[in-house]
Amino acid sequence: MVLTQSHYVEKLLKKFNYFYVKLVFTPYDSSIKLKKNLSKGISSHKYSQIIGSLLHLTNFSRPDITYAVGKLGRYTNNPDHSHWIALERVFRYIKGIINYDIHYTCFHVVIEGFSDAN
Repeated sequence: MVLTQSHYVEKLLKKFNYFYVKLVFTPYDSSIKLKKNLSKGISSHKYSQIIGSLLHLTNFSRPDITYAVGKLGRYTNNPDHSHWIALERVFRYIKGIINYDIHYTCFHVVIEGFSDAN
């Protein structure tokens, strides 16, 4: 079984005008320190739309961008320029891995689940 969302990623990149971007190899640059924006923000509506679309992607087929999207999702109320730069980096990363899939192979018929007691 193969799980892919390459069509969704392509549609997402085109919708937000990030289809023709330079590629990067990591979704998040840890040297950038994101902090709360205390001044006037820029386009929080579009920013939150993008974060929502990326959250959908992380839930179904791209767990590798979960940390970056979760970190950026904290600033949907009032993003500044540094948040947009970090968000663009996620787009540049997913552009490079647009054709990556999750492959499930069938070894055993047993399904295992784990739960935290808390």
